[in-house]
Amino acid sequence: MSAAKKEPDIAIGNIIGSNMFNLLAVLGIPAIIAPISLEAHVVTRDYAIMPGLSILLFFFAYGFRGKGRINRFEGGFLLCAYIAYMTYLYFSVVHP
Repeated sequence: MSAAKKEPDIAIGNIIGSNMFNLLAVLGIPAIIAPISLEAHVVTRDYAIMPGLSILLFFFAYGFRGKGRINRFEGGFLLCAYIAYMTYLYFSVVHP
């Protein structure tokens, strides 16, 4: 809604806030109830990709084409990166 009202700062804040809530509450509360264990390949695979895509998103949204604006090419690139990552996860789990 904030993006439609041309409030990019609020939109980016909502995205970051939602991701932080998901990481801290959605994963944290069940971990308090029953500890979660991660396999080593999950940590090495995902923690290498997460910061890279986060930094890429930061550079896209930083304001090279206007503060807080991501053009269609950049959005398409991020969408393709997401699809490629999901495909990689599928094939790394189903066909190891």
